[in-house]
Amino acid sequence: MNDHSFYLKNIDLTSTSPVVFVEKVIIKEWKEFLSSQKRTGAVRSEVLNSWHRCIELKVDPYCGKSPDILPGVQFRKRLENNRELIDIVKPVMQQTYTTIRNLGYVLYFTDGDAYLLYVIGDKPVENVFRKDYNFIPGASWSERAVGTTAVGMALAEGCAIPFMSQEKFCLQLKQTACSGIPIRTIDGDMLGILGIAANFPHVDLRIFNILLAAQMAIENQLRMMGINKKLKVVNNYYKQIFNSVSEAIIAVDHQGIIRDINKKAMDLLHDQPRNIIGRNVQEIIRFYPVLLDELNPCQKNEFGKSSFLIDTTGNHFKYNTRNEIPLISEYTHSETNVNVFKITEKQARPSSVKEKEHHFTARFCFDDLIGHSPSFVAVKNVGKRAASSDANILITGKSGTGKEMMAQAIHSASGRRVFPFVAINCGSIPKELIESEFFGYDEGAFTGANKGGKKGKFETACGGTVFLDEICEMPYDLQVRLLRVLQEKEITRIGGSQPIPVDVRIIAATNQDIDSAIASGKFRNDLYWRLNVVGIHIPELSLHTDDIPELGQYFIRQQLKNTGQKIRISPKVQKIFRNYSWPGNVRELKNIIERAMIFLDGEVLMPEHLPEYLFGKQPNGDISSNARFMPQAELKLIKESLIKNRWNISRCSKELNMSRNTLYSKIKKYKIECSGF
Repeated sequence: MNDHSFYLKNIDLTSTSPVVFVEKVIIKEWKEFLSSQKRTGAVRSEVLNSWHRCIELKVDPYCGKSPDILPGVQFRKRLENNRELIDIVKPVMQQTYTTIRNLGYVLYFTDGDAYLLYVIGDKPVENVFRKDYNFIPGASWSERAVGTTAVGMALAEGCAIPFMSQEKFCLQLKQTACSGIPIRTIDGDMLGILGIAANFPHVDLRIFNILLAAQMAIENQLRMMGINKKLKVVNNYYKQIFNSVSEAIIAVDHQGIIRDINKKAMDLLHDQPRNIIGRNVQEIIRFYPVLLDELNPCQKNEFGKSSFLIDTTGNHFKYNTRNEIPLISEYTHSETNVNVFKITEKQARPSSVKEKEHHFTARFCFDDLIGHSPSFVAVKNVGKRAASSDANILITGKSGTGKEMMAQAIHSASGRRVFPFVAINCGSIPKELIESEFFGYDEGAFTGANKGGKKGKFETACGGTVFLDEICEMPYDLQVRLLRVLQEKEITRIGGSQPIPVDVRIIAATNQDIDSAIASGKFRNDLYWRLNVVGIHIPELSLHTDDIPELGQYFIRQQLKNTGQKIRISPKVQKIFRNYSWPGNVRELKNIIERAMIFLDGEVLMPEHLPEYLFGKQPNGDISSNARFMPQAELKLIKESLIKNRWNISRCSKELNMSRNTLYSKIKKYKIECSGF
């Protein structure tokens, strides 16, 4: 018996079943075709055409085992080239298989060249197909490899092929059944064949309907992917045009939310899109407030479309809008209508143009306020609650407790964070200049006034926060003007007559006993109640000593500046810190750590690295902790500083953080011989 006699023997040519009768006719004509290659009438023309191609390709009609299997490298490359397609097809095939599990079927998918990319099915059937036919991922199932099958027919004819068995060209495959459906892109290009196969010739045609449903699911996802790609191309094209415009342009939707911004506007605002897109236009543009009714599609003017926005700051800018345009989101692929309008440097938010150059920004947030003791956490929580409102705040506490850091943290957590944080030390500005510093002046207000006038701190901070440090040092007559600003929300420049609206939040701070200042007539009682809407008292460091280890490590990390070095504080030093009264509070701790790091040679901060006063009498609060060194180390530091600065006493005193008189005394004390002073 020859190799293919087994397969012929298993075909029942005596059965009277209509299906078997047709199969007998096909088998008979297949034999005649192989011997004479004549055209017959019982076999479909498209099948007969495939048989002719198989003869031309010299396919063995008695085989059916694929001889063409891709090497590993080539197969992986083919998988990678079809990665997007496989990521869509594979989940659908897995879900489809759950409906036909244990029924004797195998699902498969080939690429456009008929190479199998993915196979899933009942394991017994998979094993037989692998052993007898090389039906595995990477194998070719083309006409050249295995003759006429549903895969080759679907690729050649470009249409779905229901189950076929006896019409196959290779005898070995006639005892199996398979079907195939082309998978196409949104443009109709064929990507591959989705099919199902069984190790028996007669199948339930309802299974083919399941395959059709899977094909529809895959092509729907492919259409969505194709649409998304086209949208991305359109969006990229639009972005290129949008960014090439020489004007600064912002796109805003009907709720006043910024949906897009071009490169020119980013340069103008000195910010990145991630910090701007999705926020309300009032936070970015100088509108106080913005009249957004013009952006409401229900509000139409005589031209039938939006025309302008109005700025009510007193300048009454009109922002001409462009035609309403659809904007496609690159991330959600949703479409929304936006209005596009130009902005100029004058109209940009204050913190993002000239004021940015003066660093009117808050550097600290609540995460920078180090400490987890109950008393300090309670203070931070009050600050966080206060940040959510626009109420004025009065911060009290001893020097060095971190009052300005708290003020900056509140600003950073508030809705005003994108606008300036302007700090003013009320005790450091000469009385003659303090009014112009606060409120600015017009041109010609006094001799030497700048041409065009000058903005004061309140105008500079418009939209943001004014921090008034050492508020008790403010001159009494200026307190009257400040009280009016708080009441009227407007200022008048020196030499000017036009009131200028200002929208600022006041945070004041003092280290003095404000009740005593009020009682002595130094501070106005009514101003106190205007400022003290929310009162925050920052405790002295001696009242939350549990935070000292964490604060110490934080200051050490600041000194190391990301060098990767690790320094720890010894238990002896921790004990010294706990027993010290800390009159200089957190600032004193920072100075001590900074000083200790200068003398540290190893990786552990020890008592010998600390200033000697920590071991004896406590210093008064007005004595600088950095001015007290151990004698030998102090002598060395002073000598090095004098040599480095060429005996310039002013530079040395600044570097050593001590007064000139103290430095002269130290030079005399240590009998340092130098010249040039």
